[in-house]
Amino acid sequence: ARLRYRPMDQSREWLETAMVRDGDRFTAVLPADVTDAPFPSAYAFVLRSEGAAWRHPGLGENLAGRPYFVAVRGSR
Repeated sequence: ARLRYRPMDQSREWLETAMVRDGDRFTAVLPADVTDAPFPSAYAFVLRSEGAAWRHPGLGENLAGRPYFVAVRGSR
């Protein structure tokens, strides 16, 4: 599994990092400049199995879904 991410700033490119398997889950650590950005973070997963690859979340059956999740930093 790989994690694609970027701040919700349209001028920024998507970045990607490998996720580490830990039992029945995967984890990844994002750089501080992403989590400290003034924008929420968009992220999605690239999953692979038996030669196939897909992105989660996808666009859905109607091809109109949001192809990423959004993480909002809590107040400090």
